[in-house]
Amino acid sequence: MGIYLTYKERYKETAQIQKIETVIEKEVNVLKWWQKLFITLGIVFIYLVAIKISAKFLTKNRFSGI
Repeated sequence: MGIYLTYKERYKETAQIQKIETVIEKEVNVLKWWQKLFITLGIVFIYLVAIKISAKFLTKNRFSGI
């Protein structure tokens, strides 16, 4: 056996897999108070517009003889 080893004999490829689990305490995609307010106002506005359009439609049909 020779004194010198080839590179393939000297180098052994080893791979170690380490599973590291980290828990990050962070809230994402949470609406601020003013965003919730704008959403609520938008919903109220949509309801008011729907009521106004339906009232206009109903009073128009009532007076036309239907």
